[in-house]
Amino acid sequence: MELTPYEIEAAFQYWFSQYEFRKIDIEIEKLLAVQLRSDWIFQVRKAQYLSAKKLANKLQISQQACAKLEKSESLETITIQSLRIVANALDCEFVYGFRPKIKQKLARQIWEKLYLVSKDHLWIQKCVQSRRAQALAAVARMKMKDPEVKKKLLHF
Repeated sequence: MELTPYEIEAAFQYWFSQYEFRKIDIEIEKLLAVQLRSDWIFQVRKAQYLSAKKLANKLQISQQACAKLEKSESLETITIQSLRIVANALDCEFVYGFRPKIKQKLARQIWEKLYLVSKDHLWIQKCVQSRRAQALAAVARMKMKDPEVKKKLLHF
């Protein structure tokens, strides 16, 4: 008997509740909707009605050096340290992170691979329907511990 989409999603939720990197995945999920930009300094400065000269004064640098900072950000050559300093001068926090290119939680990517190697396990086939999602999650957790599965599917 094929697993229903509801059972597969329920199994994912059971599995995710014990996923060892759940906390970082929840943080990454917050970044999935963030638009990428390379003009934060300019945009935040403008949104605060702050001239380049006033920002330069706050940074204790010349107006030309401030323009160079904005330019280096747009060219993606600015340093993290410079971004932190400018954010502080703009009364902002500098936030840095990574997110998957495919805009999907890391756990979801891992789950899709685990599901493929877990869905036909005997436990799931023999299980009563009301417990199939839990059985699938248990099999997936078991597969995660298998070094061969990690090596082949998960690239660890």
